[in-house]
Amino acid sequence: MTVPFCFSDGTNPTLTGLDVTTRIVHDADEVLNAVKGHGWVCFCSEVVALDDEHPLAITDDMVLSAELVQTDGTTLHIRNVGKSWQLTCFVEKPDGADALRFDDMFESTFKGRRMKYRTYWRKEDVDNVPVWRPWVGVFAGWEHGEAK
Repeated sequence: MTVPFCFSDGTNPTLTGLDVTTRIVHDADEVLNAVKGHGWVCFCSEVVALDDEHPLAITDDMVLSAELVQTDGTTLHIRNVGKSWQLTCFVEKPDGADALRFDDMFESTFKGRRMKYRTYWRKEDVDNVPVWRPWVGVFAGWEHGEAK
């Protein structure tokens, strides 16, 4: 569903919903097994990009952080927190109406790729006035090709 207004720069957000679930994992192998889909992974030794042509090849290094999008559109954020990892799963609900989604594109350090992100805003009360505010940014995949 499209919001019936746009911003002064012509940006037109999409009205949607977003489910966010988080779990804590204490086992490094379990975290490594969760690394699936397209995205990027920061290991202790290097940062790697993953896609169909470049699947995960590292199996003996610790994951520090990652952002991965699955084929069904679900996104997983992984963050190392001390001796454990926080795995946060983002699932968009197109029939929802509690978030505004903006689609963004950012340059990448990986040559020939740009990073697609979705920024979600949600309403918060400020002095009893509902105000839309940025809430969370979610990796949405790779765009191949040089910047335009």
